[in-house]
Amino acid sequence: MQIYGFSLSPERRIVARYLSAVHGADIPADAVIVDEATWLASQEMDAPRFNADGSLSEIVAPINLEVARDTALAAIDQAAGAVRARYITVAPGQDLTYQRKSAEVAAWLAAADPAPADYPILHAEASACAMPMADVVADALAAEEAWTLVGAAIEGRRMAGKRAVRAATDLPAITAARDAAIDAINTL
Repeated sequence: MQIYGFSLSPERRIVARYLSAVHGADIPADAVIVDEATWLASQEMDAPRFNADGSLSEIVAPINLEVARDTALAAIDQAAGAVRARYITVAPGQDLTYQRKSAEVAAWLAAADPAPADYPILHAEASACAMPMADVVADALAAEEAWTLVGAAIEGRRMAGKRAVRAATDLPAITAARDAAIDAINTL
């Protein structure tokens, strides 16, 4: 279940927004937890103010379904990203290293007589780990094949969820589609 929260200024104005799909357990203990309707309504208001109990102290604008859709789509993307991070290293530049390594593996396998120096990423790993190049290539290929299966499952569930959210015609349907997609993604 999605948790919605805000950090408020002393004047009880929003200074930060939190979604459990994005922030997980990092939602501050002093955050004001609100329901989805209040969360969505606050996005439509100019500088909303809250009462101590977390209720809006200003008149709530009608819920804009496009804002609800955008919020749901972002939550699905965040859930997919969090699950991806369980399987791959998510760090600046790491994706480029993975791409280069994959290209080197393909070139190594296609070469008749590969020279290790022609494959700098693989050669650096083989040298650092005191492994034969063939073993490094085999490990990289196995990791890539395993990731492809998991990555495909994540992407399929992410895109199916986003299609369902886009097809939803009211807030309960948007919420149900989002929750179903996040639940499906989180099972991986």
